[in-house]
Amino acid sequence: MKTCLKVITAVIFCVFIKSVEAQKILAFDKSGKVKRIRYYVGDPITLKLKNGRKFSGQIKNILENSFIVGQKEVFLDSVLAIHTYKQGSILDLVSRFCYAGGIAYIPLTSFNRLINNDSPIVTRQAINLTAGFWASSFLFRELIHRRYKISEKRPLKIIDISI
Repeated sequence: MKTCLKVITAVIFCVFIKSVEAQKILAFDKSGKVKRIRYYVGDPITLKLKNGRKFSGQIKNILENSFIVGQKEVFLDSVLAIHTYKQGSILDLVSRFCYAGGIAYIPLTSFNRLINNDSPIVTRQAINLTAGFWASSFLFRELIHRRYKISEKRPLKIIDISI
């Protein structure tokens, strides 16, 4: 019975050994808290380089001293800042709701006033309310946007997890 259990364990180990491989992680530590932000191959990332260029894309590969975003190789010492967005948070949901509400409010009230033969069709109040919805949306969008400056206190590093 013990031999059969050992054989089954060995077979299962051999089947799943292909999915276990060395992995490299692009990471930096947040200040004030003991928390590390990690990026893996396939994750989206938004960067600002020291030459002032800002771009975003998917991480294709992580090398020893650099990583590849889209078709461009980015060296660790050329990154000035990393931008993150808290998607899925409550503020993100409220921001999307306000933006959609701003888009839907003017046509809805205009159509209602058109059916009732009211004049003017688009009121100043509707325009002000839509502008308020959009301003709220952009304000909430900025609240979920974080910019982390890469420096000597917060270096960008590649962590190699290999056996």
